[in-house]
Amino acid sequence: MEILSASLLFLLLIHTSKSQKFTQCSVSPGDRIECGFPGISAKTCEDRGCCFDSSIAGVKWCFHPKVSPVCEVQPNQRAECGYAGISVKECNSRGCCFDSRTPNVKWCFHAKEQAPQYTQCVVEPRERSECGFPGISAKQCEDRGCCFDSSVPNVIWCFRPKVSPVCEVQPQRRAECGYPGITIAECNSRGCCLDSRIPNVKWCFHSNELSPQLNQVCEVHPYQRAECGYPGISAAECNSRGCCFDSRTPNVKWCFHSGEQPPQYMQCVVEPQQRVECGFAGITAKQCEDRGCCFDSAIPDVKWCFHPKVNQVCEVQPNRRAECGYAGISIAECNNRGCCFDSRTPNVKWCFHSSEHPPQYMQCVVEPQERTECGFAGITAKQCEDRGCCFDSSIPNVKWCFRPKVSTQCEVQPQKRTECGYPGISISECNNRGCCFDSRTVNAKWCFHSEGDKLYNMTSKVIQCSIAPKERKECGSNVSSEATCTALGCCFSSPAPLEGCYLSNESHH
Repeated sequence: MEILSASLLFLLLIHTSKSQKFTQCSVSPGDRIECGFPGISAKTCEDRGCCFDSSIAGVKWCFHPKVSPVCEVQPNQRAECGYAGISVKECNSRGCCFDSRTPNVKWCFHAKEQAPQYTQCVVEPRERSECGFPGISAKQCEDRGCCFDSSVPNVIWCFRPKVSPVCEVQPQRRAECGYPGITIAECNSRGCCLDSRIPNVKWCFHSNELSPQLNQVCEVHPYQRAECGYPGISAAECNSRGCCFDSRTPNVKWCFHSGEQPPQYMQCVVEPQQRVECGFAGITAKQCEDRGCCFDSAIPDVKWCFHPKVNQVCEVQPNRRAECGYAGISIAECNNRGCCFDSRTPNVKWCFHSSEHPPQYMQCVVEPQERTECGFAGITAKQCEDRGCCFDSSIPNVKWCFRPKVSTQCEVQPQKRTECGYPGISISECNNRGCCFDSRTVNAKWCFHSEGDKLYNMTSKVIQCSIAPKERKECGSNVSSEATCTALGCCFSSPAPLEGCYLSNESHH
């Protein structure tokens, strides 16, 4: 149980899949703790570091985010992951924790499970080594390659970062991870080490313990990498996309999809000798992408603008395609969404979900004769989507605005739905999150997780069962079977001497 919890929580907080990322704002109405006042706006609420959800009438709309066990970090032990004024939503999108209960401390910070190179500036006041002078500013301190923390009065505010064993790398053996003048905060956000004790050497570099992911699924030849970011992207943002980051080789893609990604991510990974020309000599990346083609100038004297390859899972008839993008989307952005791109047929969807996607992605793929009217003659796409309906004008003389189909996995009672979007979200954006959309019931969640969202359900269960042994309350009487315990809606721990069946966090309330 404990091993499963640790691995799932790491997956939940640090990396993402197509399932909706965990959000600290997913709090049941009955468990919400007031953070505002009647009539408070979303912006005013978020400025307080709180969550806002107005989808359910008669409950608290502005409330404090929930804090899971891995986020229970003492304020003076927190490693910065954001900036002053960051919202809980943006903080969570970075795979980090948000806790605004204590004023004048870091609210957005790394979880307990982070590698030591993320916490180089978490130094006890009495152990700090001076790196500045009285009155030094944060910028002046950072320019020296040092840490700045003014949250504790009457101690050293500008101090040298601690160097953990994984960062003890000889200068001549350091693999560059930054650039001259990089701050320790940005260096750490890339998952790298900073050591400024020796001048004129690399200060920001990779640790001597590359993560298992980098050693295995991320060991992709530079010329075989499928772009997942953009030049200058940080390791933190790259990881928050569920991708690999490796900056050891200059002038290649640093943020890329792992070697285990499904084939639709790799449409632009084409051997030079197999490339089919899509441009002309001197064509720019933008001109190439405007044609719906791939651009890769990493290898000289070969075709740089070429047609994407179409894998078997992307061989979907135009009239069966489920939209995953928008008109004019580039193949790179489409692939980054985990979708297929096929520009061979004009005037149809070019960016669409693969044939292997679960049914909730296909809610707007409805045969013309089976469509249920949701609009009127001449309705626009926006007017249709504002009604929570699908719009498809690719086939003339049929219904263009129609109700989405609801698969078995999406047949969830309104009161049992777990939010996956926000009020006014479109069905296409909801489906792109891997979630269900059902607008048949007013004043209920329209975008929500399916019953078959295994990763979401498992991680939610882990959070509900993350209770310290001494705080656990027995469920049932001497229940020794995990199956019986689970049937009671409770948590089960197997390693002795902590074996037993106990109430979940949800049952405590």
